[in-house]
Amino acid sequence: MGVSGQTVHAASKVIEKAVPEIIEKCKSGEMALNEAKRVIDLNPAAQRRIAELPKGQPRSRGGKFSAIDHWG
Repeated sequence: MGVSGQTVHAASKVIEKAVPEIIEKCKSGEMALNEAKRVIDLNPAAQRRIAELPKGQPRSRGGKFSAIDHWG
């Protein structure tokens, strides 16, 4: 398949725990899998707010999501 076991594991966790909006962002390429993996433990409302951020707008700062500071 050309992907590592870690990538498959991360993708399965995102599919299992993320809201549909985050999953769609990953599928469309607007959000990296690693970025999605960092938000899956947030509550659904916070995940949706992060998913609503426009492409190109920084969603992270210093390794943390700036949205976590406000909604996490």
